[in-house]
Amino acid sequence: MFQNYKSLIGYFLPLNTVIHNLNPQVKLICMILLMSGLLINYNLAIIIIYLFLLLVVYKTAKIPLSVLYNSFKPIIWIIFFSSLVHLFTTPGEPLLSRGFLNITVQGIQKSLILSSRIILIVGFTMLISLTTSPVNLVEAISSLLKPFSWLGLPVNQFSLMLSLSLRFLPVIYEEAERIKKAQLARGANFSSWRLKNRVNNVVSIVIPMIYSAIIRADDLAIAMEIRGYKVGGKRTRLKETRFLFIDLVILLLSLIIFIITFLL
Repeated sequence: MFQNYKSLIGYFLPLNTVIHNLNPQVKLICMILLMSGLLINYNLAIIIIYLFLLLVVYKTAKIPLSVLYNSFKPIIWIIFFSSLVHLFTTPGEPLLSRGFLNITVQGIQKSLILSSRIILIVGFTMLISLTTSPVNLVEAISSLLKPFSWLGLPVNQFSLMLSLSLRFLPVIYEEAERIKKAQLARGANFSSWRLKNRVNNVVSIVIPMIYSAIIRADDLAIAMEIRGYKVGGKRTRLKETRFLFIDLVILLLSLIIFIITFLL
C-alpha cells in the first residue's frame, strides 16, 4: 500500500485504526486546536512535546514515517533557507562569529522552532488527509461552516469545490508524472541545471497538464449536469457520522494540550 510514497499527497489510506475511525469533525477541531497552540507558543520544550505527539499519532494510525518524510520533499528547501535566515539574522548572545556571519544562541533556537513548526503543520495536515476520506473531510468542513450559511454565504458550493479539488489532486499528480515520462521518452533532459533547459522542461509539463485539467473539468461538469446537479439544491448524505466516547476523549485531550500550551 505504501510502495508509491511520492503520490500520497491528497490520498486517503483506508486502514482500520483508532485515528481513522475518529469523527472527522473531531479530527478537524483537534487539528485546529493543536496548530493554534503550536503557533502561539515559542517554547522549544513545547515544540518537542508536539513532535513526540505527532510521532505517537502516526504510529497509532499505522502510517510509516517514510510517508511523512516524503511529504516534506517539496518544501525541504523552504525549510532550509528559512532556518538559515533566522540563524544568521537573529540578534542575541553571540556563539560564533566569522566576518559578517554571526550565529547566536537565540538564532539557533529560533531556526529550530521555525523548522519544527513547519514540519508539525505539514505532518498534522498530512495526517488528516491520510486518515480521512475526501467525502468525510468535506462533510466535516461543511458541518463546521454551516453557521455561516445563515449569513447567506455559499457553504454548500464551497464544500463541493473543496471536494472536487481534493479528488483532483492525485489525478493531477499522476497526470504530471505521465506527461514527464512521455517527455523523457521524447528525449527531454530533466537533469540539466541550465536555466533555459529547466524553464523549457517546466513548460513542457505544465502546458499539457493545464490542458488535460481543463478537459477533465469540462467532462466533469457535463457529467454533473446529466446527473441532475443543481447549484443551491438541497444535498443529503449517504452515511451520517456519529459522535462516540472516544471522540470526546480525544477532543478533551486536545483541548487540555491547547490550554497548557496557551498558559505556558
